Amino acid sequence: MRADTQQMEALNKHRGKGQQKMTVEHVHVNEGGQAIIGTVEGGGENAKK
Repeated sequence: MRADTQQMEALNKHRGKGQQKMTVEHVHVNEGGQAIIGTVEGGGENAKK
């Protein structure tokens, strides 16, 4: 049963259902532009409404 669970986790991760983390260290915001400073959660096509 453990092998089945590991296989499903690996498959879901391969399909893009795994957790994703992105860190941006440097951003340029030109005059008239807008930026968000802080932590942003949610979004994407799988977001719950």
